[in-house]
Amino acid sequence: MKLRYAFLLGIGVTALLTAFLFLPISFQIQEPIPVAAAKAATISLVDRIAVEHSTKETTPAREEVLKEEPSVPPIPQPENLPIQEQTESHTQTQEPMVQQVEKQAAAEQAEENTPMLIDGYYPVESVTLAPVFDRALLAARIVYPPLAKRQRKEGLVIVRLFIAESGLVERIVVEEDPGYGLAEAAIAAFTSFKTSPALYQDTPVAVTLRYPIRFTLQ
Repeated sequence: MKLRYAFLLGIGVTALLTAFLFLPISFQIQEPIPVAAAKAATISLVDRIAVEHSTKETTPAREEVLKEEPSVPPIPQPENLPIQEQTESHTQTQEPMVQQVEKQAAAEQAEENTPMLIDGYYPVESVTLAPVFDRALLAARIVYPPLAKRQRKEGLVIVRLFIAESGLVERIVVEEDPGYGLAEAAIAAFTSFKTSPALYQDTPVAVTLRYPIRFTLQ
């Protein structure tokens, strides 16, 4: 009995498989999707052709413009001149320049060596020989002020002397005054005082200098 059922089940399964094999099955075939044209490539190609075309059109025009420019005649160079003419012209132009430089250098040197005058007087540092004072005669002309002597006052007086070419003291300017009549005593001592003249390159000149006088009590 069991064998009969198994045999019938096997026959039924085989029939079903056979039926499935012969049944019609419909398949839907998809149509291919249309691909867009490569517009970017076409545009690039057109632009390139247009550029090449414009370049070919403009190149002859540029050459024509260059051809129409007037030619400039060559400027003769000094090398084209004979060697003798070059040497003579160079020497002629060099000599005035050298002379001018030498004159300028001499003028600058003379200006540096020329001392600056103070109110028309040479500074004593710039003269060749300074004036010489007779100290004994000058000391004899100095009178100690009575007021300073009574109060036992001492001090240093500095005067600027302006001495003429003859050696005569023409002007006296007090630069330091301790008071008590000491400066007036110094002015009185130098008034109409005469020294040996100052010399600048063996020539007597007017000179100015500072002279200190110290007043002390013994």
